[in-house]
Amino acid sequence: MYTIFDSHGQNSMLKDRDGQKIEVIKDLPTEQAVINDVGMMYKVRFEDGFEANAFEDEIYDFVKEMNGFTIRHTETYGYEVRSKDGKCLEDRLTLEEAEEYCFENGEKDTPENKNTNIER
Repeated sequence: MYTIFDSHGQNSMLKDRDGQKIEVIKDLPTEQAVINDVGMMYKVRFEDGFEANAFEDEIYDFVKEMNGFTIRHTETYGYEVRSKDGKCLEDRLTLEEAEEYCFENGEKDTPENKNTNIER
Protein backbone atom coordinates (compact mmCIF):
# COMPACT_ATOMS: atom_id res chain seq x y z
CA MET A 1 0.00 0.00 0.00
CA TYR A 2 1.19 3.55 -0.64
CA THR A 3 -0.15 7.05 0.03
CA ILE A 4 -1.42 9.38 -2.70
CA PHE A 5 -2.52 13.01 -2.87
CA ASP A 6 -5.90 14.11 -4.24
CA SER A 7 -7.07 17.72 -3.98
CA HIS A 8 -10.53 16.81 -5.35
CA GLY A 9 -9.87 19.55 -7.92
CA GLN A 10 -10.25 22.17 -5.18
CA ASN A 11 -6.64 23.22 -4.68
CA SER A 12 -5.65 24.95 -7.91
CA MET A 13 -1.99 25.20 -6.87
CA LEU A 14 -1.63 21.44 -6.30
CA LYS A 15 -4.30 20.10 -8.68
CA ASP A 16 -1.64 18.95 -11.17
CA ARG A 17 -0.20 16.71 -8.43
CA ASP A 18 -3.41 14.73 -7.91
CA GLY A 19 -2.66 11.00 -7.94
CA GLN A 20 1.03 11.42 -7.08
CA LYS A 21 2.66 9.40 -4.31
CA ILE A 22 3.43 11.31 -1.12
CA GLU A 23 5.12 10.80 2.21
CA VAL A 24 3.45 12.31 5.28
CA ILE A 25 6.21 14.13 7.14
CA LYS A 26 4.40 15.48 10.22
CA ASP A 27 1.14 16.71 11.71
CA LEU A 28 0.75 20.48 11.73
CA PRO A 29 -0.61 22.38 14.74
CA THR A 30 -4.39 22.49 14.96
CA GLU A 31 -4.45 26.30 14.61
CA GLN A 32 -3.05 25.91 11.06
CA ALA A 33 -6.07 23.81 10.02
CA VAL A 34 -8.56 26.58 9.32
CA ILE A 35 -11.30 24.38 7.80
CA ASN A 36 -12.80 22.11 10.44
CA ASP A 37 -14.72 19.71 8.16
CA VAL A 38 -11.65 18.35 6.32
CA GLY A 39 -9.68 17.06 9.26
CA MET A 40 -6.14 17.72 10.40
CA MET A 41 -3.46 19.29 8.25
CA TYR A 42 -0.16 17.57 7.47
CA LYS A 43 3.16 18.49 5.90
CA VAL A 44 3.70 16.11 2.93
CA ARG A 45 6.57 15.46 0.53
CA PHE A 46 6.05 14.41 -3.09
CA GLU A 47 8.43 11.98 -4.81
CA ASP A 48 10.23 14.87 -6.53
CA GLY A 49 11.02 16.42 -3.11
CA PHE A 50 8.40 19.19 -3.29
CA GLU A 51 6.78 19.81 0.12
CA ALA A 52 3.31 21.19 0.78
CA ASN A 53 0.52 21.21 3.37
CA ALA A 54 -2.38 18.83 2.83
CA PHE A 55 -5.62 18.27 4.70
CA GLU A 56 -6.55 14.82 5.92
CA ASP A 57 -9.22 14.42 3.22
CA GLU A 58 -6.54 14.94 0.51
CA ILE A 59 -4.42 12.00 1.72
CA TYR A 60 -5.41 8.52 0.59
CA ASP A 61 -3.99 5.07 1.04
CA PHE A 62 -4.03 3.16 -2.23
CA VAL A 63 -5.45 -0.26 -1.39
CA LYS A 64 -5.95 -2.22 -4.61
CA GLU A 65 -7.19 -2.31 -8.17
CA MET A 66 -10.04 -4.68 -8.87
CA ASN A 67 -12.13 -5.28 -11.99
CA GLY A 68 -11.19 -1.94 -13.53
CA PHE A 69 -11.73 0.10 -10.35
CA THR A 70 -9.38 1.52 -7.72
CA ILE A 71 -10.17 1.08 -4.03
CA ARG A 72 -8.71 3.78 -1.77
CA HIS A 73 -8.94 4.52 1.94
CA THR A 74 -8.95 7.67 4.04
CA GLU A 75 -9.86 8.26 7.67
CA THR A 76 -12.48 10.82 6.57
CA TYR A 77 -14.35 8.80 3.92
CA GLY A 78 -13.51 5.18 4.74
CA TYR A 79 -13.07 2.99 1.67
CA GLU A 80 -14.10 4.39 -1.68
CA VAL A 81 -14.31 3.06 -5.21
CA ARG A 82 -12.95 5.15 -8.09
CA SER A 83 -13.40 4.65 -11.84
CA LYS A 84 -10.45 4.53 -14.26
CA ASP A 85 -10.84 8.27 -14.86
CA GLY A 86 -10.70 8.99 -11.10
CA LYS A 87 -14.40 9.68 -10.51
CA CYS A 88 -15.63 8.65 -7.06
CA LEU A 89 -18.43 6.12 -7.56
CA GLU A 90 -19.03 5.06 -3.95
CA ASP A 91 -17.56 6.06 -0.59
CA ARG A 92 -18.01 5.53 3.15
CA LEU A 93 -17.77 1.78 2.59
CA THR A 94 -16.13 -1.08 4.42
CA LEU A 95 -13.40 -2.89 2.49
CA GLU A 96 -15.79 -5.81 1.94
CA GLU A 97 -18.48 -3.50 0.52
CA ALA A 98 -15.94 -1.84 -1.80
CA GLU A 99 -14.75 -5.22 -3.08
CA GLU A 100 -18.34 -6.38 -3.57
CA TYR A 101 -19.12 -3.22 -5.58
CA CYS A 102 -16.10 -3.87 -7.81
CA PHE A 103 -17.04 -7.51 -8.25
CA GLU A 104 -20.67 -6.76 -9.16
CA ASN A 105 -20.02 -3.74 -11.41
CA GLY A 106 -16.57 -4.30 -12.86
CA GLU A 107 -14.89 -5.78 -15.86
CA LYS A 108 -14.17 -9.48 -16.13
CA ASP A 109 -12.10 -10.51 -13.12
CA THR A 110 -8.61 -11.46 -14.24
CA PRO A 111 -5.54 -12.48 -12.24
CA GLU A 112 -3.88 -9.19 -13.23
CA ASN A 113 -6.47 -6.99 -11.56
CA LYS A 114 -7.92 -9.22 -8.86
CA ASN A 115 -5.42 -8.54 -6.10
CA THR A 116 -2.81 -5.94 -6.96
CA ASN A 117 -1.98 -4.87 -3.42
CA ILE A 118 1.07 -2.62 -3.48
CA GLU A 119 3.47 -2.47 -0.54
CA ARG A 120 4.87 0.85 0.70
